[in-house]
Amino acid sequence: MDKDLLWVGVTMILIGLGGIYAVFSGVAETFREGLQGPVAFMIFMGFVFFIGGLLRDGLPTIGPTALALILTGIIVSIATLLTFLFLLPPV
Repeated sequence: MDKDLLWVGVTMILIGLGGIYAVFSGVAETFREGLQGPVAFMIFMGFVFFIGGLLRDGLPTIGPTALALILTGIIVSIATLLTFLFLLPPV
């Protein structure tokens, strides 16, 4: 695992998600079409760097505590997503 590539990828993904938030929060309403391309490119390149950093020199080994935290995070994320999907008003 190459931590330099991994953190560059995480940073690019977070910057891209911040760009999505800025575009759709109403702050940059007039720049919506202009920002969608660079934001999507930033997220895509972030995923490329993240996967490259994660898979370099083999997959990392994780202990039982880290595995429990990862699974808990996935379960909480899915539950949050489903909660917001069911609470949104129908269009």
